[in-house]
Amino acid sequence: PPQAWQGEAFDVTDELGANPTKAVRLEARDGALWSARLDWPDPSCPRSWVSEFFVEKRLGHMTRFGAQVTCVRRDECPPFEITRPNVVQRILRQLAVEADGRTLVDKIEPTQGSEVNELISLLYDEARRLPVIVLSETDCGETELSANKLAQRIGGAAHIAHLTREATSELMRLMGRRMSVFNGAVRLYQPGLTDLNEDQFSHPLWLRQAKSSNTLINQISNRVLQSAFLDRSESIFPRYGTVREAVKRQASQSTGATPAPQAELAQALILAAEYSEERDEWFSIAQEEQDRRIDAEKEIERLKVEILRLEYKIDTFEFRSVHFDEIDEEPKQDRSLKSYDDLEDWSDEVLGDAVYIHEAALKDCRKNGHENTIRKIESALLIMRDHMTPARRDNDNEQ
Repeated sequence: PPQAWQGEAFDVTDELGANPTKAVRLEARDGALWSARLDWPDPSCPRSWVSEFFVEKRLGHMTRFGAQVTCVRRDECPPFEITRPNVVQRILRQLAVEADGRTLVDKIEPTQGSEVNELISLLYDEARRLPVIVLSETDCGETELSANKLAQRIGGAAHIAHLTREATSELMRLMGRRMSVFNGAVRLYQPGLTDLNEDQFSHPLWLRQAKSSNTLINQISNRVLQSAFLDRSESIFPRYGTVREAVKRQASQSTGATPAPQAELAQALILAAEYSEERDEWFSIAQEEQDRRIDAEKEIERLKVEILRLEYKIDTFEFRSVHFDEIDEEPKQDRSLKSYDDLEDWSDEVLGDAVYIHEAALKDCRKNGHENTIRKIESALLIMRDHMTPARRDNDNEQ
């Protein structure tokens, strides 16, 4: 209706009261909050699609917008793809949109090497709310999937970066191989990443050619959009019912002063809490299942790395068994540590699984390591490999 284009309240139903479309508007001294809801029953099966939207305009602040679609099933229904509301695509195309201080768009421009520091600042921003999807190029300049196709599925719900070959190399140099993305792989960096809590398995890595492009896009979309849906903070996404109750309370007040929206929302939240026990219980179950799934995916990532390591060992043993007579049995001399940038590769090659260097330590060495101490560090790590680790593995206190 015309009121919708003016950001006003409205209520539209057909003669039978079906397909209710309604909106409310909460006025305050420093702005207004508009919220709408659309219920659409699926004609093909017993389920309904509930779309909710809000727009918040406050003096001195950027306009906030949110959209969410919920599928309410009443019986067995066919599966469906998790997607973003179409209105988000229109807004990204027509308006200037940003989150976490970074522009959100549906058309992704390649990230150059000079822009990698800005990307790293976003990844390690403790206040970051959205996940970051980073696509890398191979040496031939190819990617596993199209950044623009991915943006069409999840744009607005995640930051997306397409690294050039130069940017891929620079990201690996600054972050290290364990936390980086390379050789055409795709990585999802969850919010909350810091130097102290770095865990490569908490930020899924999809290797090149591991999955088809469409399958990979579906997996990333499901991961990102489900996580966004389970973020139930009312301050982030004020629901239609909450705003409606606030409007009712505002209308019932006899005083002429109009309170701030935060106060109205707080009062409405208290009222809504009385009816939310069952809802909270179901959302709690959903959150628990989400946590279990994330833990399972982290374990899968660990097992993938372990499988690759074991396959490498098997290939090595098979090669040695076939070419046993050709192999020089003289012990191979350890190569020297070239630089702090070489520390990660040197560790994997020389120390193997005997010593694990934390990513934060690798990063600190690359940033602050002094040339006068590099030989001492090398010697200390070799002592750990040759003496400390074997003693712990053998439980030998005399070594």
